[in-house]
Amino acid sequence: MRKLAAALLVFLALPLFADTVVFAVRHAEKAADGSKDPALTPEGAARAASLAKILRDANVTVAYSTATTRTRSTAKALGVAVTEYSSSADLAKKILAEDRGKNVLVVGHSNTVPDLVKAFGIAAAPEIGDNDYDNLFIVVIPDAGAARLIRLHY
Repeated sequence: MRKLAAALLVFLALPLFADTVVFAVRHAEKAADGSKDPALTPEGAARAASLAKILRDANVTVAYSTATTRTRSTAKALGVAVTEYSSSADLAKKILAEDRGKNVLVVGHSNTVPDLVKAFGIAAAPEIGDNDYDNLFIVVIPDAGAARLIRLHY
């Protein structure tokens, strides 16, 4: 009976100690049409669909995006509700306070994604070039200990 009670206690406590996982990407390819808020190109739409396919089974339940058409379109491809953000530092605090233990998608820009990664305590924040659209940064934030960064390409 004690073993069963101990196993049940461990099982019930697991959600309290789950890692927070942040998938951070720059928006997909944008149109070079000279507008202030360009949409995605056909290649960008295909990349957004690819991202959605990659994350389909990742149990992402929360998505954040800046207020531009290209970031919202990239995030919406996943099919979850998207909340806009304006500050990477404020968003990091919000995720740590409100989205602990969840898998989160954040879509930003070449200058905001590195800032977000830094805000989670990653000292060597990545650089994103002007023509780099294929980076997928995964920040794993345990309840205790330092955050870890995994950099992939898609």
